[in-house]
Amino acid sequence: MPFPSQEACDGHKSSNAHSQNARSVGLRCTLCSVFCSSRNIYESHIRGRKHKNARKTYGLQNEAERMPEEIAIPPNCKSCDVCRTFVPKAIWNGHIKGRRHTLLQRYFSMSEALDETENKKDGIEITEDNIDFGILDLASGTAVNSSKVLKMKNTNSLTIVLLEARLSSQRQDNVFRLRNGPIRCQLNYTSGTSVTIDFVSHAERGRFQDRLELRFEIPSQRRRFTITRPVFAIVGDKLDYQTLKASTPPRQAANILRSRFAAGTFDASTYKRHFQVMLWIEQEHARREFERYDFDNAKLEPNGKLYELQVDGLAEKRPSILIGDRICARTSGTTQWFSGFVHNVKDRSVLLHFSPKFTGLRGQRYEIHFELNPLVFRRMYQALSCEPFFNRITFPSAAQTNSFRTASNASGNNMQPFDRKI
Repeated sequence: MPFPSQEACDGHKSSNAHSQNARSVGLRCTLCSVFCSSRNIYESHIRGRKHKNARKTYGLQNEAERMPEEIAIPPNCKSCDVCRTFVPKAIWNGHIKGRRHTLLQRYFSMSEALDETENKKDGIEITEDNIDFGILDLASGTAVNSSKVLKMKNTNSLTIVLLEARLSSQRQDNVFRLRNGPIRCQLNYTSGTSVTIDFVSHAERGRFQDRLELRFEIPSQRRRFTITRPVFAIVGDKLDYQTLKASTPPRQAANILRSRFAAGTFDASTYKRHFQVMLWIEQEHARREFERYDFDNAKLEPNGKLYELQVDGLAEKRPSILIGDRICARTSGTTQWFSGFVHNVKDRSVLLHFSPKFTGLRGQRYEIHFELNPLVFRRMYQALSCEPFFNRITFPSAAQTNSFRTASNASGNNMQPFDRKI
């Protein structure tokens, strides 16, 4: 339900109608795709760091811009917030003792404990919630250097001592480096100090992450505590990053696709359209994945009337090529493509047959483009178009089901399996 403002959203949450309805439904955060079995759990989720980071990523100012999706909890079931699924009450005790649930519970417990270390403690105020170097442009063959200063201040009347400042990753080749900062620095009331972190990347692209650990002690109470801050940096091209940055959350994209193409009712008249759309999406995804293996600077060695092409990863089915598939080639720097059909597949190469117009020369370099074989998808499209057989199997009428009869125990005992291993 959309709301014009945050005040209207808060007023709806406090109403009796909302409270009664919330008892039988769960809430799914459409931004993070996280299921919450109750309103309290959802409120705890949106206060968390991951949800706040997601809001920042997609440029959302308040929660009214993205309301949660209500999901009805099936009868006689409980919602497991750890596994994010519904579990029948009859097997609930066995579920929470299972290996998968136990491992996920440990993971979330550790994650919550780590998130708790980022909170403000005992009057220590830190200027930044995280240390983000942002996107650092990398010129060809040069290193990237940058520095960040993290300031902290004691607002507690008690004296606090900064015992140690270190990075969680202790590797010597770490791109984040902590300068020789304060060791056993005493922080009196309103006094402060700072820590400097350097980022040094030797022509390395990618996303880098670490965590700064600040260990404190209150001598008068003989108590120690730790505050952490995540450290991020991205090395690459800013324009490429902004172009490839996600603009629509995956859950929202799925909802848009479902609202435009999915049928409201599921019957014989809408079954075909639904799965035709799903097949088209799968085919388009497979085509894009197949094109990821395109490469250039390839050689086509003559082998009789065929040409042999070396393909790295062919033995591991990356890509998966079958006889009859089509692979296109063109001379580097030209625009005309020639289609070659696979006649033989070896461990590391394939043999292609081109038209007589293609004249391959030894030592010539080519650009290679892989094309997805649509035959399998055409067979599935054809299966969906078989209406008489299709309706009788998937949506039989009452007249067709009248001839059905229940198998007796005697007929089952007389069955002779062809292969007991199947």
